[in-house]
Amino acid sequence: MSTLEDPLVSLENLGPYTIATSLRDVAFWESPNGVTMQWTAMGDGMVNWKKYFTRFVQLCPGVAVNIETISGSNREIPIHQQEFWKAWPKGKPKGYDAFIDLAKQGKPRLVYQHPDGSNREESEQEYQRSQLESSIQYCKSIGLGRKT
Repeated sequence: MSTLEDPLVSLENLGPYTIATSLRDVAFWESPNGVTMQWTAMGDGMVNWKKYFTRFVQLCPGVAVNIETISGSNREIPIHQQEFWKAWPKGKPKGYDAFIDLAKQGKPRLVYQHPDGSNREESEQEYQRSQLESSIQYCKSIGLGRKT
């Protein structure tokens, strides 16, 4: 989402050059200054992973899929602020319109809140561990992972 593209458009653009991955799911939605995103466990966000990986196999044969989860916090991308676009001197990326269409379908998500009275560090570690475990189970459910 940081490239302001639909993930499937980004795959088409970058897939032929891919030698390594670091993938994560994401939810995103329109917000006052632009679009807000939240990384999620695989399968909990808005990426159509079944469609993504069907095409990934074609574009990136033999490339390992590495999952990275850092879930529970929101980040706003201030696309409605002129200052933001200074980083994009050539204009909006190819998949921008599809990105905006997806953002319009998204729903706001709350940030992760540590339970009252809990140890903040331990609570965060447990939450992130649960997100990773959920991601692994989801990926297995759609056919990813080594067969033993």
